[in-house]
Amino acid sequence: MISILFQGIGLIIIGSLYLLIRNLTGHNVISSVLTYLMISIPNLIQGLFYVRVYSFVDYMFLNNLNKDSTIVSIFVLLIVFVIIEMLLLYLNLNIVQEKDIYLE
Repeated sequence: MISILFQGIGLIIIGSLYLLIRNLTGHNVISSVLTYLMISIPNLIQGLFYVRVYSFVDYMFLNNLNKDSTIVSIFVLLIVFVIIEMLLLYLNLNIVQEKDIYLE
């Protein structure tokens, strides 16, 4: 259940990040590429320098947990995810309020 919760919130964060970049640039392709790059940069660093870097996807699928992880560390991670989502929603709302939205 916890894994499903984190995956759901993670996908919502990725979608909000895409919408934020989409609202800033106005182009679907640019926002898709930038969102993908932001998510995959830790994997590129890990592949180039052979060091363990936890990416957003690792946190989303709880791959960063080890046998010493406690419920408190999972709860703190959940709070961080919620704060990130709230920040992205706030930024999206501020950007959308300044634009004139019309039906195409």
